Amino acid sequence: MKSLRRQNGSETVEFAISASLLFLLLFGIIEFSVALFDKATLTNASREGARTGILFRPDPRDLTAEDAAITAAVQDYADQYLISLGGAASMTVDIQRQDLTGDSTFNAGDALQAESVNIDGT
Repeated sequence: MKSLRRQNGSETVEFAISASLLFLLLFGIIEFSVALFDKATLTNASREGARTGILFRPDPRDLTAEDAAITAAVQDYADQYLISLGGAASMTVDIQRQDLTGDSTFNAGDALQAESVNIDGT
């Protein structure tokens, strides 16, 4: 009878230890999933910006206005789909053009790369 009284509360201690490990693992999986989703969202936002940048525009071309349109497309996609638990995401958009034709202008057939980087760490 005396040994049963010493074991009172042992289930509670065992549950506390195992539940804390379970919750740590569960929240780690959730956090990792959110990070992977955000990475995929930033990749897709960059693709949307690149799609906007390769649209045909007749001469004379205004590259500043095109850059603003690319940045807006990336920002709009990210605002719509990015999981930012701390509020609105701040990001930078890096647009790089490569003149493959060698005529010092950006023509059809030249390369365009749009990269988005999330600043706030989500």
